[in-house]
Amino acid sequence: MRWLLLAVPTMLGAQIAPISSRDEEIAVALSAAPPSVAAHATVYVLTPTGYEKAREGSNGFTCLVTRDHLRTHPDEMGPTCYDPEGTRAIVPRIVAETRMQIAGKTPEEIHCAIQVGLDDGMYHVPSHAGIAYMLSPRARGVFPGADTVSPIEPHVMIYAPYLRNADIGGITPGPGEHLHVPFVLQEGEYNAYIIVPMARD
Repeated sequence: MRWLLLAVPTMLGAQIAPISSRDEEIAVALSAAPPSVAAHATVYVLTPTGYEKAREGSNGFTCLVTRDHLRTHPDEMGPTCYDPEGTRAIVPRIVAETRMQIAGKTPEEIHCAIQVGLDDGMYHVPSHAGIAYMLSPRARGVFPGADTVSPIEPHVMIYAPYLRNADIGGITPGPGEHLHVPFVLQEGEYNAYIIVPMARD
């Protein structure tokens, strides 16, 4: 299959991950969740200026393909589907972070801007436990400590702001290491998650 790369503004100096069309991006986003969830979820797609809503759902879930490292790893794809609490508290942060990436902000500047927004009430951490699905076979990301993009095994994420691995007896995986036990990603941060690996069908 020949891929069409969806271009982002030239100031970014990179291209969005290889997805052939808007319809394909919607399909990849929805592949993050179980079919019963995906069928009624809201979907966002990435455009040259940021995310835009492609479909309004009815179950409170939101699916989108995240790109955490647009400038350095344009082939990264993180199909994720957030439950209603994630839709309320996390998706607005992702939309803002991506818009700042496209505008050329550094990771440090983005982290600082989000922290300021959390402090002044513009953004929020989840107010209770919830789940985000990452079940897609298309998922590719940058492991902690790695410089390259690798396939991501299917998993679910439980919202756990400021939690650390020591709190649950977890360990951070090494580059390319797929753990088969829960661990905390982004430990100690506002965007920490408990990662629960899932068996692939």
